[in-house]
Amino acid sequence: MKIFGFTATMTILLLIAIACIMFCKNCSAKDATRILRKFFKDVASAICTASQPNQFYPTCVGFDGNRVLPQLVDDAFTTVRENFAVCYCDANNFHVDSNVMQYRFSIQRKPDSMDDETLLPLIQKQCEEVLAKTMRLYDCYLPPEPLTVVELFPNFLCVAFARNEEGIKEIDKYKCKIRRRKILEKQTAHTQMSENWHDTEHL
Repeated sequence: MKIFGFTATMTILLLIAIACIMFCKNCSAKDATRILRKFFKDVASAICTASQPNQFYPTCVGFDGNRVLPQLVDDAFTTVRENFAVCYCDANNFHVDSNVMQYRFSIQRKPDSMDDETLLPLIQKQCEEVLAKTMRLYDCYLPPEPLTVVELFPNFLCVAFARNEEGIKEIDKYKCKIRRRKILEKQTAHTQMSENWHDTEHL
């Protein structure tokens, strides 16, 4: 009897809600029912999202269980460090936020170092391998490429790993900025070269 009474009450409330929507929206019962269903679906989705904590990926390379240690980072990035005459994790330049884990390495190039166009894609792949190995320790097998971005400067190397879905979006934006900067640099270099040729014609 209690179940029957509850069902009857809910049915009455739903009918009242549909009637109110029909009156306020000036629509048919079918449209009012569709609006009500969408409302309940949105509410349920919001409740589920709020109840689930933000999922973090195990992308903190060099983590000892309490903190990230530079010596553990150096060990994990051995293959990357071998590309340089000197390369070590800069302990003063860790940057961790809720979305992205960033590492900075102080570097010195080898005398016969590859050019950046060749070296950077190699380091990108090596860092993806480092991340994949770390994630496997936690039985996480996400593709590392969308989680990883690398940028190479004259005296330091920056590596960043996404920690969650929002971090992946930030990594993607950063990759776009790097691509735009490279295109601009090439255009500037081409313009300067054209100007130099133009200048020499009048010598």
